[in-house]
Amino acid sequence: MLQRILILLALFLLAACGSSGTPAPTALPADVKALSFVYDVSAQKWLDPAISAFNNTATQSADGKRLFVTGHPMGSGAMVEDMIQGNSPYDVIAPADKVWIDILADRRKQRGEAALTISGCTTIARSPVVLITWRPMAETLGWPDREFTWHDIAELALSPSAWQGYDQPDWGTLTFGHAHAVLSHGGLAATLGEAYAAGPLTASDVQSEVVKSYLRGVERSVARYGTDTSSLIKSMADKGQRYLHVAVGYESDVIANHRGDNGLIAIYPKETFVAEYTACAVGSASGDAAPFIQYLTTPEAQQTALANGFRPADSKSALGSPIDEGHGVDPNAKFQPIAMPSVDTIRAVQNTWSELKRPLNVVLVIDVSGSMNDGGKLDGARAGAKAFVDRLGNDDLLTIYTFSDNYFMALPQARVGDSRQRILDRIDSLKASGSTALYSTITFARQSMKPDSKRINAIVVLTDGQDTVHSATLNDVLQALKQAKGSVTVYTIGYGGDVDSRVLTQIADAGNGSYFAGDPATINQVYLEIASQFGGSRGLGR
Repeated sequence: MLQRILILLALFLLAACGSSGTPAPTALPADVKALSFVYDVSAQKWLDPAISAFNNTATQSADGKRLFVTGHPMGSGAMVEDMIQGNSPYDVIAPADKVWIDILADRRKQRGEAALTISGCTTIARSPVVLITWRPMAETLGWPDREFTWHDIAELALSPSAWQGYDQPDWGTLTFGHAHAVLSHGGLAATLGEAYAAGPLTASDVQSEVVKSYLRGVERSVARYGTDTSSLIKSMADKGQRYLHVAVGYESDVIANHRGDNGLIAIYPKETFVAEYTACAVGSASGDAAPFIQYLTTPEAQQTALANGFRPADSKSALGSPIDEGHGVDPNAKFQPIAMPSVDTIRAVQNTWSELKRPLNVVLVIDVSGSMNDGGKLDGARAGAKAFVDRLGNDDLLTIYTFSDNYFMALPQARVGDSRQRILDRIDSLKASGSTALYSTITFARQSMKPDSKRINAIVVLTDGQDTVHSATLNDVLQALKQAKGSVTVYTIGYGGDVDSRVLTQIADAGNGSYFAGDPATINQVYLEIASQFGGSRGLGR
């Protein structure tokens, strides 16, 4: 019995380690059958405990083996990206809306791939798409008495000086954000909402010059994108008003990130999209997947969903406690669901978004100290940086600094479309030697950067060690980031085991960004994650 418990625990840990991507093959005991379950990351807070609870039921497959579900959270678009060629790596999928099943079929058809067999699709939970802002800002905008529409949301995004008109100049420029429209269902819904505000949701209408012009205006006002909606809203809640003023997300995101009376609240447009999380079996796994999918609709699992901020699968069920106004939401909010449009319309909106989204002004800062020669780190850093460049649009601007004993401008600011191959060749030519002037390089990079108000401005720093030159201090870096003019987000990457993650987190926090840990095996994915947070093209979006 103890051996059995240890085996299942090992399986669980392996599943957790592979939870952000395609599952790796795992040797299983003869009497255990694993089901690989990929689901939209916005439902992770509910589905992780639901998976664990199901595994504890010791449910058996048709051939008498114990079913063991391994979970893999990711954005619905990223899920499709993983499945657009070859056989599916997953046995059960649960995107944030069944339309992603149609998108998957369409993408595979475009690539000449055979259709996957998708069956047993069942709605397992729901969450309306809402406008998310801080209670004082919501009240200033007229909440809770004012009725909002998607046109109001788009017009708000188009008005960076809106707070002055509401006699709140101290709040500064209004900042608006949403998730990646190709990788995230929440990001797609936000972009569809913007198009809906401008005209009908048909493929021809969303490609009209009138709608394109409107979308261009709204998207060029976006201060932040995010890989997925839930991580964007969590960062908003954690970092405060300096991070974002207004965003589009799910009702469940507000509940998960409620921070008290002046925290985030949900504003419900009178017409809005509703995420209908849909679980489906893939291929030959339909028989074994059915008990798990059925379990997710049981009263036990639905109560867990409710406790984690999701509305029941059955739209006629009472919402009930614990979702109440104390969590910044209105369980009795009145809204008319907007039907998801056709796949052709979605493709047109995503293509338009990729074309019109706000361009970037990015500075890459790369450690080339001597320790980068160890363990293939420099090769990995080159590959990751090149993958990052591949995701940049032609109109994006890029500058590259390297540092060892001192900092060096490896590439003056260049428009990527005019210089892509030159940029890649320059990255390939990087060599490593010397010490680590980390603090002085970041300080210089931020102080010398000229933010472009028409672009998303960011600095991405990769280092494999701690500052060893000491020509500047950590306090110098933090003060430089906090005092510099203009809006610039700083991301730090700790590369390998010799970094001080605490220091790099402090630097990222001071720069209103995030810290990432990487190694030669994962650095590509880290760079892609950061590119996605900028709204960078990736896979389906290219």
